[in-house]
Amino acid sequence: MNRISKYALATTLGLCMTAAAIAQTPPAPPQKRERPSPEVMQRMQDGRIAMITGALKMTPDQLKLWAPVEARLRENQAERAKRWQSMQEQRQAAGTNRPNMVERMERMQTMMAQRIESQKAFLGVFKPFYESLSDEQKQVVGPLMAQMQGGGHRGMHGKRGGFAMHHRGPGPQ
Repeated sequence: MNRISKYALATTLGLCMTAAAIAQTPPAPPQKRERPSPEVMQRMQDGRIAMITGALKMTPDQLKLWAPVEARLRENQAERAKRWQSMQEQRQAAGTNRPNMVERMERMQTMMAQRIESQKAFLGVFKPFYESLSDEQKQVVGPLMAQMQGGGHRGMHGKRGGFAMHHRGPGPQ
């Protein structure tokens, strides 16, 4: 055998041994990301709300219209936390018995209806506030509110200046 063939044979043999070793290695269990505690979630929400109020530099009249928006944002966060907790409890109770397709579709329909009601309630308080903003403030509010609703893990889903998944309200005009 010439020198190149010996090298090719050794390399191929080494790759085969590596592949065999990898194939025998069990995959690492998926890492479960810990959800922040309710206290941490509250602090994060407080920080996001403070960022919005600071960035918008609201007038006293706008602050009056902002109060119900802030209250609704907090209610939405509390509702999401309750839904998440409920889903976790349902998953644990079900164990390995996954709901059938009809049950999953019914649950999805219920969740969609809840989101629509939440959107309506939010829009009811957000619209007067938004209408009170200057053009410059409107350019700032879209991305800020998207971050508030998305919490960083949903983002804006490609919607320029709009709301994240739950509240795609008016963005910059």
